[in-house]
Amino acid sequence: MKYLIILVVAIFGVVTATDFDRPCRLAEMSPLVKRDFQVIPYLGPWYEQRRIATDQIDLDCVMARYSLNADGSVNVQNSGYTPNGMFTEVQVRGELDSPNDVPLLGKLNVFFPGRSDIYWVMASDYANYAVVWSCLELPGGRSRENSWVLARVPNASQATRTRYEEVLRNVNIDITQMRETNQNLEECRLPQA
Repeated sequence: MKYLIILVVAIFGVVTATDFDRPCRLAEMSPLVKRDFQVIPYLGPWYEQRRIATDQIDLDCVMARYSLNADGSVNVQNSGYTPNGMFTEVQVRGELDSPNDVPLLGKLNVFFPGRSDIYWVMASDYANYAVVWSCLELPGGRSRENSWVLARVPNASQATRTRYEEVLRNVNIDITQMRETNQNLEECRLPQA
């Protein structure tokens, strides 16, 4: 199980992100990455709850489906709806950064057309939530950070919210900077999980 894709939920547009006048916080964030990461329990559907993302302009009803490819990599089908109700989707794949490490870390490289990005699973209980962080180095020593909170159901329970909010604090991701994703089932025509 050498490869894995992370729950980057669709690269669909342009929006203001969290840009910093510093390099990516790799040294700060690395010790906080999920240890003993497991690929198989991570597969299946995930619904975006919140995000700080540069590439998802006002998307709602965002969902990612993870499945194993024949070559051992993981395919992710990302989908969502634009503000005008247009359904959009993209497929990406990625691989574990260091698949032979023990313990296995949730550090991934995700491959999009024309580029690859780091996506680090900071925490997940596999059954309820996942918190993901990403950073892109920009010219001039600057960086752009993205992060996502995902859940196994469209609208996470209060207990799950309490848990992921605690994780966000522990890994220094500011929840006040995150956009809440609409997963209203009356508005979302989500595929069956």
